[in-house]
Amino acid sequence: MLLDDPVRRHVDAAGQRRRLAGDPHLDRQPGEGEPVDQRVQPVSAADPSLSPPVVEPGPPGPVVAVIGFTTVFTVLLSVVAVPGVFDTLLLTVRERRRDLGMLEPIGVTPRQVVAMTVTSVARQGVVSGVVGIPSGCWPTG
Repeated sequence: MLLDDPVRRHVDAAGQRRRLAGDPHLDRQPGEGEPVDQRVQPVSAADPSLSPPVVEPGPPGPVVAVIGFTTVFTVLLSVVAVPGVFDTLLLTVRERRRDLGMLEPIGVTPRQVVAMTVTSVARQGVVSGVVGIPSGCWPTG
């Protein structure tokens, strides 16, 4: 800003007038000096209607609405997805029922059958996670 700017000259002249008036409160900028609480208390004591409203800092309303909607939508999708995954795995085991039954005569124990089934389900879950998590995170960056 140039020194001969008329706005700057006006602000400097106003500051000079305040200093010449001798009132220390006129020369102080908001936020300088004592904490805000010490400046607010005398005003609130003199006139309670002048007390500042208490506003909690936080995100604005639309941000809260979007986060809430996203959370509810995620929970609903999870509630729908869990039975779908369970049904898929149940059908996979039912289709293999005869195959699993044929393993008993050749000496496979029930514990080994359960271990094979759990291993198959775990492998399917790991592959789904490896493909699904990056695919789900990709659009959001």
